[in-house]
Amino acid sequence: MENLKVRESLRAIKILKIESALTSFIIFMPVAYLLFAEIGLNQFQIGLTQAIFAGISVFLQIPTGYFADSVSRKISNASGDFIIASGTLVYFFAAGFWQIVFAEVLLGLGLSLTSGADAALMKAHCKIAKKDYRKQTATLMTIGFSMSGLGAIVGGLIGEHNIRIVVLIQAVIFLIAGGFALTIKNAGVNRTSEHKPWKDAWIVTKYCLHGHKELAWRIFLGAGLGVSTMLMVWFLTPMFLQAGISIKFHGVLFAAISVFSVVGSEWVKRGTKLNMLTPFLIAGTSYVVLGWSISMATILIFLLASLARGINSARVSPYIQEKAGEDIQATALSVYGMAQKLAILILLPIVNYLGNIELRFGLMASAVLCAVFYIFFKLKEDKLG
Repeated sequence: MENLKVRESLRAIKILKIESALTSFIIFMPVAYLLFAEIGLNQFQIGLTQAIFAGISVFLQIPTGYFADSVSRKISNASGDFIIASGTLVYFFAAGFWQIVFAEVLLGLGLSLTSGADAALMKAHCKIAKKDYRKQTATLMTIGFSMSGLGAIVGGLIGEHNIRIVVLIQAVIFLIAGGFALTIKNAGVNRTSEHKPWKDAWIVTKYCLHGHKELAWRIFLGAGLGVSTMLMVWFLTPMFLQAGISIKFHGVLFAAISVFSVVGSEWVKRGTKLNMLTPFLIAGTSYVVLGWSISMATILIFLLASLARGINSARVSPYIQEKAGEDIQATALSVYGMAQKLAILILLPIVNYLGNIELRFGLMASAVLCAVFYIFFKLKEDKLG
């Protein structure tokens, strides 16, 4: 029986990697800005749609995380992929601002359902199969970033001919990923409580943010690290255009982002020691250089932010999970996701508003935020554990 459980968990780990590869094969990103511009959105409106997405995620993160812990991490993960596919289809038919907003609502729900559930499943199956969870997480990130890079190239090449077809293909990919996710065996300790679900979810959230101070600070740090590299996403295409780079090469540059993210995740996988706060400095440096001058000579400096993203992605989830109880794994990660999305909700519209005035203003504002995050958490370093 024990050998059967081990085999099932080894299979589940493989399927989780396949699902991650599919959901990371994002061919949409190289054409996202172009689609929004074609529909008629300006830089500020794009930032606003992403703030709405973040707001939906903030509202749904904890309920969906609690659903995964108390009902089924498998169902939560798989249904998230299917809903993301639905949101992507709305992009395909979108003709205005409000259709994009509806798509972002669906994407926010879908990503909230998968966020934390997949990581909780991976940790549970690694425990059964006696696999190193930290290394498996780093491997998962390497697979994800590699597929993201390949997807960027494919998306750029197809997008040069037809932007909407890229979106349709993306929806099909997430449908396939959802099918794979349904074959993963559910695992992990389920949350049980004498309280009603909404009250128990509040108890767990309060515990994560106040009852366990070390866990709380790790959640806040993880959120700050995530935001520091997210600020750049909607500046990439405008930067490439301002630097005079042809659209057909945008996919290659997005692929380069993934390559450097892989370097960051592999660095973590090999056990390289690096202070948790260092990615703030790495990302901040890239914003300063690009804010000073955007040209063919400086454009590749954005790869520094990608390196920081790879490091963060491989380290943050295990860093938080090791302080969370086995029955609240998905919820703790959802609290972290909520904190990150809340910060994005507040900061992204401001940064994009400044970028809409002049691109370098948005980039310099991003650099300032990285510096503020670094100083704040450096002063609180003793509480991070």
